[in-house]
Amino acid sequence: MRILFLLQPGTNSRSIFVGMIHGARAAGHEPLVMELAPIFRALAQHPAQRVEIATQAAAGLRATVERHQPDLSIAMWANGITCFAGVSIDGQAFSIFDGLKLPHLCWWLDGPQWATGGSSHGFFGTPAIRSPYVRHLINSPSSAAEMTQLLGFGRTTALPYAIDEQVMKPARAAQLNFDLVASCGPGDPAPTAGALRELENDTPDVEAIRRDYANGARLKLTTLRPIAPPPAPQVAEEAWLALVDALITSQLASRTTPVLDRVRALSPTHPAAETLLQNPTLYAKVSMTLREIEGFERAFTISWLSRRFRVATFGGWDAATWKSHAHNLGELPFEDMPKAYGQAAAALNVMRWQDDHGINIKPFEITASATPCLCAARVGLNQCFTPGEELLTFEGPHAAALALRELLDSPAKRNSIAAQGLARTQRDHTWKSRIASALQ
Repeated sequence: MRILFLLQPGTNSRSIFVGMIHGARAAGHEPLVMELAPIFRALAQHPAQRVEIATQAAAGLRATVERHQPDLSIAMWANGITCFAGVSIDGQAFSIFDGLKLPHLCWWLDGPQWATGGSSHGFFGTPAIRSPYVRHLINSPSSAAEMTQLLGFGRTTALPYAIDEQVMKPARAAQLNFDLVASCGPGDPAPTAGALRELENDTPDVEAIRRDYANGARLKLTTLRPIAPPPAPQVAEEAWLALVDALITSQLASRTTPVLDRVRALSPTHPAAETLLQNPTLYAKVSMTLREIEGFERAFTISWLSRRFRVATFGGWDAATWKSHAHNLGELPFEDMPKAYGQAAAALNVMRWQDDHGINIKPFEITASATPCLCAARVGLNQCFTPGEELLTFEGPHAAALALRELLDSPAKRNSIAAQGLARTQRDHTWKSRIASALQ
């Protein structure tokens, strides 16, 4: 198959996408690459000329397709739709891929609620995003369900991430410098006073911290009460506040149950829930706010462990605000991440709950580096790895400490976890092995 990859500028996201391109070539496909950087640059420099720039870009894409006759195009997020002027079909605005009659795959590295600062909200339910020529790929089954059942997307497939084994490969240091290393990034919330107090406790009360953040989420949600256009009846304030309380309660009690399922379960007794289900943009904002309750976990877990073990971090995060004691390795090029993981007895992965099910790319990257992965438990993790054999999982910081201590005290266990995790990823989770499922 001849595949046209529309490659975005950037750092890690670009490198990850390049890994997919390498995997496609290794699987026997013919990749073609069109750089989107000139389009991004022109749009940033001349925002008032967006229509002209997108029209010119569309002409360039059309010429490329006519010249090379690809069978499929792929772009990350909705870049393939937003960079090029679309077409009008029967008075409706479709993407250029409908005009070209070229199947296109939108690969969502982040859910559409979160991606590019929420700018994708305007595409919810539009012909361009639900076209039969456009298919969507995302790592989370619960996000895929939201996209197809509520947000107005077309065919969406849930598929785990993978790695480029030529980049993510064993890089164990001859001498370990740290007990644990963790990749960090933007998006961690500021700590509450309660979270900072719990950093000093050997058995931290994580549920108390969650309640702190839930109080902040409740205040935020009360301001989102929908205003229905006349003549539709307005959502009464008391009905909205009752729904907010019910949603907060459900998040604290059952965060592994998808938000969409919980909203639907509340619908018979909370009329405002039905209004929420009929407003995709509002639902996106509400579900994001609920999940933000869990967003502290990564920063808290790293900071708490840094007081008890030799911890190193790389990537940007507000370590000082969280009073982290971890050694800072700084910002690292994507290809140097395995070397960072290889300096420690184990590497940590804690997701920030931007979705309900599925795992991020870090467990694949960590295991590919031949470092034992210490991963916060997630629904769907055991579909990719066997916990206890190919990686270790935990529920909460104290359990993470016990698992890490087990690895530190048993080199044999540590080596076994590393070897089995590496073998599983090299066998099942490279882009070469994943590409067939992605192209179905």
